[in-house]
Amino acid sequence: MVSCVWEMEILWFERNAWVEEVLKKELSETTLGNYLQKTLNKY
Repeated sequence: MVSCVWEMEILWFERNAWVEEVLKKELSETTLGNYLQKTLNKY
């Protein structure tokens, strides 16, 4: 994967959100909903 250094924070956030909300929990509509509700409020 190649990306701009400025995009890396967003990619890292998305990766961590996916791991925490989907991969570490039993898959259900709630886990997917929780993942989709996460936002990066940096700016």
